[in-house]
Amino acid sequence: MVQAVVDANKTSIGVIHSFGAVLMPWANHPDIKAIVWPGLLGQESGNSLADVLYGDVSPSGRLPYTIAKNLKDYPAKATANLENTGHPDGALVIQLYLSFPKAAGDSSKIFRGFEKVIIKAGHQSKTVKFELTKTELSIWDVASQSWTIPRGQFQIHVGASSRNICQSATFTL
Repeated sequence: MVQAVVDANKTSIGVIHSFGAVLMPWANHPDIKAIVWPGLLGQESGNSLADVLYGDVSPSGRLPYTIAKNLKDYPAKATANLENTGHPDGALVIQLYLSFPKAAGDSSKIFRGFEKVIIKAGHQSKTVKFELTKTELSIWDVASQSWTIPRGQFQIHVGASSRNICQSATFTL
């Protein structure tokens, strides 16, 4: 729908009323002159938007998150559930390793993050979340002399070390 409106008008301004990031495949259209992100609607949304669009007020707000240009730019998330089954309180530096798809030519476990977790005794548990951004998912491609994200099946490994893996999972890009 947005694409149809932009195609029919030589000057368009995108106005997004959303509480989170959305994909905007039309954002680079030559007839889009601006994108305004006022957030969720409220009682004065219309008046405040008009004030900004007509230049009566300078927009100065900042988003608390980044909006990616492409879906592939959004991070992947990995979670691990840990439980202390012992009697004393426990601490562990949980480590995340990534194995790249076979096409990347390297199947070893590459260290990509860690988190120190303290768990109280008595079968207490914690969930640890790791964010895998474009940086963590990239490898150096010698042929193109650039960082690339290989396509295919990745493996995530979580454990106390590369030799003590507790949980593994796969995902495909």
